[in-house]
Amino acid sequence: MLQSEVLIKGPFQYQKDWDVGDIVTVQNKDWNITMDTRITEVEEIYEAGGFKLNVTFGKNTPTLTQKLKSILREMKIESTR
Repeated sequence: MLQSEVLIKGPFQYQKDWDVGDIVTVQNKDWNITMDTRITEVEEIYEAGGFKLNVTFGKNTPTLTQKLKSILREMKIESTR
């Protein structure tokens, strides 16, 4: 499972463009990962400083081994072209 705070001010609005159950594309730029996964939970947080959304995505974050296998598959595809 992957949890993340979602940007409130962006091109896509919660409950208008996306909601629990939708499959979305998630990016983690630190890990250089992009994956399509289902939104399984949304936590709405109202504080004096503003509003936040914490979103839980269905599948677990890829392990190091899974990430390396993915990179190797991509390299193999590139080398066969």
